[in-house]
Amino acid sequence: MRTYSFKFEVGAKTDKGCVRTENQDRMSWVSSPLGQLFVVADGMGGHNGGAKAAELTVDGLVNFLAETQNSLGIEDAIRGAFEKTNQTIYQQAHSGDPATEGMGSTAVLLLVYKQIAKIAHVGDSRVYLFRNGKLSLLTKDHTLVQKMVDAGMLTPEQARNHPSASLLDRAMGNRAEIAVEIHSDLRLKAGDGILLCSDGLSGYVEDQDIEAALTEPATAQEYVDRLLELAYQKGGEDNITIQFIRVFKKPKSRLEESFKKLLNNLFVSLLILCGIGCVSYSAYYLSRLATPAFGGGYLQDIKSSIVKPFQQASLAPTAGLSPENQTSPHLPEQEPEIIQKMSAMQSELSETHSELSSTKQKLADLEKKVNNINIPKHKSGHSKGSKAKHRSKSNQDSKIKQESKPSQEPKTKQESNSKPLRPSNGAIDEAAQKISAPIGPISIDEKK
Repeated sequence: MRTYSFKFEVGAKTDKGCVRTENQDRMSWVSSPLGQLFVVADGMGGHNGGAKAAELTVDGLVNFLAETQNSLGIEDAIRGAFEKTNQTIYQQAHSGDPATEGMGSTAVLLLVYKQIAKIAHVGDSRVYLFRNGKLSLLTKDHTLVQKMVDAGMLTPEQARNHPSASLLDRAMGNRAEIAVEIHSDLRLKAGDGILLCSDGLSGYVEDQDIEAALTEPATAQEYVDRLLELAYQKGGEDNITIQFIRVFKKPKSRLEESFKKLLNNLFVSLLILCGIGCVSYSAYYLSRLATPAFGGGYLQDIKSSIVKPFQQASLAPTAGLSPENQTSPHLPEQEPEIIQKMSAMQSELSETHSELSSTKQKLADLEKKVNNINIPKHKSGHSKGSKAKHRSKSNQDSKIKQESKPSQEPKTKQESNSKPLRPSNGAIDEAAQKISAPIGPISIDEKK
């Protein structure tokens, strides 16, 4: 079953009036696949022709639209309904039967779907909109006097009292082809009132009088009765047909409220699940980054960039300080692996500092011992330059020998002076070889 955004209160009545002996007006209100359908027709013609034409008009429009599906489109469906119905009436009106010869009908159609009202009409039957206490005419009569008004030949007041006021320029069955006027969409609002009527009302009752009758609160049917009474007061010379539709906002049922609440809950739950999924995937992705097979080197580079500044900071303040005076710089909380590496590096640095201090002390002792060694002076056989060169080499060799044998006592000055003769070159070379024996990791090349 089709649902709508609005609900409607409908009042309707058709009456032959005070003068006519036959009512040739017809009306209908049905629910179609396209929406709520309202139709008013005002027939014309001798004998029973007018009533027949009005009946064919209403039945043709309603039946066509009731069988039409949404795929055709609203305007196309309405136009198709008018064209087919017009052909039916035209054929009978020109069949040669005196009972239907020259018959025709006006037609005004209102189709309401969702929040939209679609209006189409042929002839002088009208549609009014009553909104916020104001009455507005939505259609224009298809009459000769209306053309004269549009051309500026008549005023609206003159057209109402003109002898040819009811002479139609366009009607159902009048021609083989029908020119139906389809209006643009009208978006409805809660509280709107829509009035459909034949010229038995609009042709005799002024628009301001209709507006005044709709201003006072009443039901839809009470509004119809008021308007019918006004038409009678004006003489009731023609058939009178009135439909009034009040538009209300459709209240939501409990089922609709429950369904809407369920959808809201499902939407919120879906958002929560999406959030949990995003967090879980982020955690999984970060854990994969930590593995060497999935970008672990990237994290190692980050770790190195964090640790390197702290390594440089730890080396700077330790120069020239004893291990007990060295203090570790304050490190922010890091991974245990980083802290262990930092501690191991500091221990290695302390050991290196101790070895450096010991080596420095040994070098100082060797320097003292070398200063106490005197090599006999060369008296002959060499030039002054050769003596200086030999003396430099002897002093250097003496220093190396004293470093390699710290327990050996140097010769006293008296012992050196007791041997005035110059040592042979072989003795000097032998002494240099003994002195040049390596001490730990230090060699003659390293000393140079």
